[in-house]
Amino acid sequence: MGAIIGLTALISLNLGIMNLLPIPILDGGMILLLCIEGLLRRDLKQESRSAFIRSHFVMLILFFAFIMVNDVSKLNLFSRLQALAGLQIR
Repeated sequence: MGAIIGLTALISLNLGIMNLLPIPILDGGMILLLCIEGLLRRDLKQESRSAFIRSHFVMLILFFAFIMVNDVSKLNLFSRLQALAGLQIR
């Protein structure tokens, strides 16, 4: 039971840290945009804010896709499939 609570706490902590990263689509990014607007002492144009958020959203999706591909490539699934098919593994 203690291991489940520890795992839940670890996942929650990781999610909280990830959410505070200064990526505009996440909460940390909104905090960053508010800090930039505070330093400039004016609001950013809606078009520039929207373009900034869209571009960083695409970067976030690409980052997660890279992580998923990297994790899946480390599985032994592909080497097992090649062994079953009789192909040589290099």
